Amino acid sequence: MKILNRLFLLGLVLFLSGCDQLNSLFLPKKKAPPVVEAKPIVPMLEDTDLAKLILKPEPYKLKVTRDPFKPLIERKEALEKGTQEDAVLYQMSQEQVKKMKYLGLIKMADQYSALIKTEKRKGVYKLNDEVEGFYITGIAPDHVVLEKQNMTFNLKRGEK
Repeated sequence: MKILNRLFLLGLVLFLSGCDQLNSLFLPKKKAPPVVEAKPIVPMLEDTDLAKLILKPEPYKLKVTRDPFKPLIERKEALEKGTQEDAVLYQMSQEQVKKMKYLGLIKMADQYSALIKTEKRKGVYKLNDEVEGFYITGIAPDHVVLEKQNMTFNLKRGEK
């Protein structure tokens, strides 16, 4: 009796676990569904010109009328177009910047300051400080950007 119970339990466990040999004895075999031919989603075309166009498209011919690396307005042309007073002011400002000297960079807390020597004095300047009529708009390790009346000038380190 014990053997019969154990065999029954073993058969039940194998049947429920999915043993293929026991399942094939007790369960009916499933029939495979019939194969249906799939219709193409896109209908076939007989146009060979369209196939040639898709497989080998013609390259687009780009017409370039000017050099893309050349500036639109050159500085000399802009000065010539401006008034004579602007040109004189630019020349005077450039000469004034040439008389200045950028000596070095100083970092205080998280701000950079520039050590600049002018004809009149030597001083430490921060962003937006005024140096002989110029405002400091940028400080970098190798140059300082000065601005005066919408004209910008670069004062390079070590140059006089």
